[in-house]
Amino acid sequence: MIRPKIPSNPLPTGLLTPIVPAVYEPQAQVPAVCHCQHPAPAAQQAAAPAGGSAAVDLVKRHPVLIVGGLVVGAVLAIATFLAIALVAVAVPIGALVMRSLLKDLRSNR
Repeated sequence: MIRPKIPSNPLPTGLLTPIVPAVYEPQAQVPAVCHCQHPAPAAQQAAAPAGGSAAVDLVKRHPVLIVGGLVVGAVLAIATFLAIALVAVAVPIGALVMRSLLKDLRSNR
């Protein structure tokens, strides 16, 4: 059976120091003493709306966000289509230029 290799940390001197996992010992945290007036922490968090999630609530309240998202999406889609069209036009033009250059090289011989 294959035996696992003992992890070691090779030093430049050639000595091997075995790696010993660090033991975490939690320490008691002492609260900082300050002389300012802090408000008491809230006993309960605000209750979630019974009608649904916060995302649905946000959509109901802010239709401008929906319109803004659609506008940004449309702009990105148009930019992508323009980039594809530019590449689709540039590749054949490059091929015609290359063919013309190669044709001139062959005719000069």
